[in-house]
Amino acid sequence: MKKKIKELINQIKKYTDNIKLRRYYIENTMEGRSYFAIFLDSLVIKVILFILGFIYFLIRTNSLGFTVTITVQLILLFWIINARIKKSRLNTAKKEVYDKVAKEKIFGDLINKTPYEYLSYLKSALEKYKVEDIKLFHQTDVDMLANLDGNRIGIKCYQYNKDYKVSSNHVREFFLTLNKMDINEGIIITTSTFSEDVKEILPKLKDHGKLHLMDIDEIVKLFKQVELYPSDNDIKKIILDKISDRKRKMKEYKNEILSKSKIGKYFLIGLIIYLWGGFTPFETYYSLVALILILLAIISFGKYLSSFIYVDSANEEEIL
Repeated sequence: MKKKIKELINQIKKYTDNIKLRRYYIENTMEGRSYFAIFLDSLVIKVILFILGFIYFLIRTNSLGFTVTITVQLILLFWIINARIKKSRLNTAKKEVYDKVAKEKIFGDLINKTPYEYLSYLKSALEKYKVEDIKLFHQTDVDMLANLDGNRIGIKCYQYNKDYKVSSNHVREFFLTLNKMDINEGIIITTSTFSEDVKEILPKLKDHGKLHLMDIDEIVKLFKQVELYPSDNDIKKIILDKISDRKRKMKEYKNEILSKSKIGKYFLIGLIIYLWGGFTPFETYYSLVALILILLAIISFGKYLSSFIYVDSANEEEIL
């Protein structure tokens, strides 16, 4: 019996988690619109189409039964087509969210490593690709030496935040160091991106050597190929944790707004604004603001009072 109850609880949790994930996918790819707003828009469109279709067929056929039948059928057809479109959009939204979350996780994991851990981790990733005989070099402008397609190469790894870009000066210094070492090919890897002036300097260096640039997007692609990319379960867990954090912050924000320390302030400020509004041309506006503040005071007081009732009832249960 306990096993069945546990399975039922797990199924319910899985179902609710899927609903949360679905909402997250849609809300994060619809320019900040809430899931409820999207649902409401869809419902309004269906109602409008039903009314327009009903009026059109009623005027054309003058038959209520036929009008209801044909309108319902057309709405059902529209519903089916719309459901397929929504499913396709949901899959697209899911992929976009997965890519974004995976990129954030990879960036966070890399940026939080120590410099040595960062280099060692990239070394293991490159070894799983096609870079061979990698050795940590630990020099200012070159971090690793390796072989790529039979050629000796130098590798420089920058562990930068998103706001700090690798500039043309970094590229130039790395390239000059490689030339001094008689190496004509190199890779620059960064957890951030490259500045625009890097694109301008690369064509000038082509005749003297070959450089491969890997920003965070290229690192993500590399990790996909060498199976260091986060799993679907890892990504889902991260998203669910984000949802939980957002709910917790909203609860804290609500508790702050409706805290007992605000009751007197809301009421006093509301009363002052209401009285002040009587001496201005905007009495209605001031009265509305005052009403909102007084309502907040009443709600805060009700919340404070209910907490006392809850504590008292809990104490009674403990005594019994």
